[in-house]
Amino acid sequence: EEQGLDLAMRKGWEPSESPPRLIVHRGFIHNTPCSDLGVQDFKILMMHVPRSRFEAGYYVHVRGQSPYSAEHHVAKEKILEAWDDFVEVYDPKPTDNAVDIYRRFLDESQWQEYDAWK
Repeated sequence: EEQGLDLAMRKGWEPSESPPRLIVHRGFIHNTPCSDLGVQDFKILMMHVPRSRFEAGYYVHVRGQSPYSAEHHVAKEKILEAWDDFVEVYDPKPTDNAVDIYRRFLDESQWQEYDAWK
């Protein structure tokens, strides 16, 4: 998280107040292409996508199952661990953006995101 806050300060982005994360409501930041940040900063940004989406009220469930049933929710810790492992070995392309990569990751994991506020 420290690296993410450092990135936000260097880029002049404002993190959310509490907890101090780049929250999804400032989603234009998460859509920044890798070519605008460089690989290292882009990977730092990637790490924050699911964390800020959880803060914004998104949940993940098993694709094809009801998002309204708690038994089909995927534990946040499981998602974050799998995502962090993925980011560590991922080789971003210049046109990649973190949100699209996260959505593809969920899809390939047979998971689906939904907005708890709907």
